[in-house]
Amino acid sequence: MTSTSSSRENGAPRGSAGRVLAGVALGIVGAANCLYWVAVWLLHRLAENRPETGTWQDDVDAWQWSAMGWLGIASLVCCVAAAIALGRRWRLAPVLVGAAVITGVAPWIVYATG
Repeated sequence: MTSTSSSRENGAPRGSAGRVLAGVALGIVGAANCLYWVAVWLLHRLAENRPETGTWQDDVDAWQWSAMGWLGIASLVCCVAAAIALGRRWRLAPVLVGAAVITGVAPWIVYATG
């Protein structure tokens, strides 16, 4: 047995299960992040009796609400693209994972800093 044949079982490349699990995890995290921020965006628009605190969170038309919702959607797109890239071993996978992390963290930064 050569070293290349020992790294393959039934024609599947070594480490494929790890890539699949990473892809599934990225998809789940992306979907959860997207659902959370889109829900925050929409629920804030629907809320009627908000206490006035004088911050941007009170302003329904503040750009931050739209930014957080769109970043949540971008996070889902990046996570799905990264999951596909990981599964297919594309060279672009690290860039897409980085984009998924950035778009996933960005809404939290926007919310915290305004």
